[in-house]
Amino acid sequence: MTTAPVQQYYLSSRPRHLRYIYFITKDFQYQDLVKLMSNNQLLWGGRFNPIIPVIYGEVSEQYKTMLQYYDPDIIFYTSDIDQEYLKDLAPYNPKEYCLLDDPHAYSEITGIDGLYFLSQFSHYNNVILPNQLYLVESPLLGYYDLNFGIGTHINNVDVDLTKNYHQIEVTPEHFNRLHEIIHTNKPISKLSLAEHNIINVLLRSHEISYTDLEIVIAQDSGTIDDLLYFWNRKLYSSKTILYITTEQLEILKTDPFFGAVLYDIGKDNFKVVSMSLDQQQVLDIIEGVFKPMKLPVRFTYTTVNSFPFSIMDGAGARFIGREEQSTNQLLTSDNGLFHLPRLSFTDHVAYSSQKWAIDVEISRIEPYSKPMLRFPYTTSTAFIFKAIHGRITTNRNITLYTNGNSVSTVEVQIPHTRQIIHQLITSPVINGKMQDTSLRDIRYNDASNRLAAFIKAFRNNFHDIEEFFTDIFWVETFEYLIRNNKQAGDAINFSQLKERCILKLKENGIELKDSQNSPENEKNLELGLKETLERLCSYQVFFKGFNLKCKNCSSTFWYHINDIAESVACKGCLHEFTVPVESNFYYKLNDLIKNNMFHAKDLRDGNLTVIRTLVSLKNSCRMDFRYVPQIDVLKNYRNAKPYTDLDIVCIVDGKLFIGEAKHTSTAFFDKNSQKLTCLHTLATIAQEILPDTIILSCYENPNEKLEKAQKGIEHILSKLAYRPKIKTILLAKPDSSHLGGYMYFQ
Repeated sequence: MTTAPVQQYYLSSRPRHLRYIYFITKDFQYQDLVKLMSNNQLLWGGRFNPIIPVIYGEVSEQYKTMLQYYDPDIIFYTSDIDQEYLKDLAPYNPKEYCLLDDPHAYSEITGIDGLYFLSQFSHYNNVILPNQLYLVESPLLGYYDLNFGIGTHINNVDVDLTKNYHQIEVTPEHFNRLHEIIHTNKPISKLSLAEHNIINVLLRSHEISYTDLEIVIAQDSGTIDDLLYFWNRKLYSSKTILYITTEQLEILKTDPFFGAVLYDIGKDNFKVVSMSLDQQQVLDIIEGVFKPMKLPVRFTYTTVNSFPFSIMDGAGARFIGREEQSTNQLLTSDNGLFHLPRLSFTDHVAYSSQKWAIDVEISRIEPYSKPMLRFPYTTSTAFIFKAIHGRITTNRNITLYTNGNSVSTVEVQIPHTRQIIHQLITSPVINGKMQDTSLRDIRYNDASNRLAAFIKAFRNNFHDIEEFFTDIFWVETFEYLIRNNKQAGDAINFSQLKERCILKLKENGIELKDSQNSPENEKNLELGLKETLERLCSYQVFFKGFNLKCKNCSSTFWYHINDIAESVACKGCLHEFTVPVESNFYYKLNDLIKNNMFHAKDLRDGNLTVIRTLVSLKNSCRMDFRYVPQIDVLKNYRNAKPYTDLDIVCIVDGKLFIGEAKHTSTAFFDKNSQKLTCLHTLATIAQEILPDTIILSCYENPNEKLEKAQKGIEHILSKLAYRPKIKTILLAKPDSSHLGGYMYFQ
């Protein structure tokens, strides 16, 4: 007896910074917004967390387009914004939603301090450490904070991470000389450190140049429009962008080192923009402030008609620069230990508040491919990676969260398809939290066992199932063998098979020709049919054997080749008789095939419709397809009778599909004992488990009942909270398109 090979998996993982999106209303306070930006920009990757204004309860179309490119780990929003509205903006699946105006919200904004990247620089470099600058009363505090990352005080993390570098402590006494210190000492910018090794999307637009350096001039602190532009403009470009209010500019223009610092920042031309000042006001600033500096650069006014800018392609562009490298690991079974990848810029994170993410891709190793596993949004990552938090990303992979100090390895268990379907139905993860549904268990039934055995007989080759069961000749042959009333009627010899094939070819205008004039000749037909018949025998669709007539009772029975000896016992009278010399092979149709096609000779079984629906979904899948055969769904472990059954339950490229497959579309409107149709049941289940798609599939569609079923379930869902996509499949009838192909002529 042979055992199935052990399944192996390939795990590719890469650390990255945490990603947040912030939704704020127009009345969000200016100083609170500055604080939010200050908290973000010193964290690894935090400068690329979008801050999105919600005006009168809605996000502008331009911002909606931008949001499609971002996959946040956490979404923050103010309490006067509807969370349900945010969920519909983009295909998000964050770890959680957090209120930004909660007193503890800012403690949730964590990551890795950008100063950890100092390890990539020489110890001779200078680092500025502000000390008690909160004692200074100056409008320039915000200017230095937003543009240079120089806050008002130092903390233990700053001191510890910079202890091996030249620390320049700036106290209130040095505040008026800050530009001079920056220009003279050329300190490492904490802001630029936090932008190292970014894994992010850099948006592209025809409306901008990527070499531009921009100065954003705000009229005052009474509006946040310029501040939002300053922040989100960075999502389009990695070049420097500065933010200055007119009040700050009045002070800065008297600083003799202000121009020198500008020149140090970018020895290129500056674009000056404003959302709150008109063109003439900006031109006056250029003439009155920037040109008198006599720098060898140009300052030009640039109009911003609308923001965000239009995006020029469908995928944006990856952030150009160095990224954290991937770590690969081979898992030689479906469970083992997963080694968390190390950060390239530090071996040890000193403070538990420092957190980051790990993106993980899991591929199943197969003989000729390495398909990547994808997971529905409602998958529990704790079901796969033990003792560590995580989520499913928008591309249906896994992200884990760590501070690196607690564990270096975690247990990993790749769930079998039935296990993961059980979790998705009984305890889906919704909005980052596992929910218990009213559906407590699933189990297979007789129909699902028959279906599983059918597909296993074809060695899970969906292509060949599709080929044979859409071919008019082979389907009609199978049905003929099932329905005829002859003795040993479900067996056929090669001559009979060839005769049936020749008749079917003639019906479709294919006449056999002379072998010297055409490949469509009898000899090639025999070769083609024999090879195809051998394939069907290898799949155990047909069994090889003999039709033998008993000399005692004259009954004819089919005998498997393995049951034949010099003599055999009659299956009727049990009398032994000698096997005739040179008996022809007869090919008997496997009862498993019959039972998936018909209940009885004239009563079709729905299993073939389910099988062909699965084949159709498999063909539409690009990478990962996993399914279970029909399942009974139970609301109580003790119930012998299920709540309902589901014909279709599968994962297609990480999306959860559930549905019903009926031989005829009229069956969609049949009612159960509770006087509900399967459409009502599907809609009810969808509210609990949140599938991506509901499938309605049929083989025959009298009076366009399939289209009516689609409208019916859409009407039911329109009154409910969750509305998955509805997909209908009308299975193609077997046709003659395969006739004359490689299965027929060699």
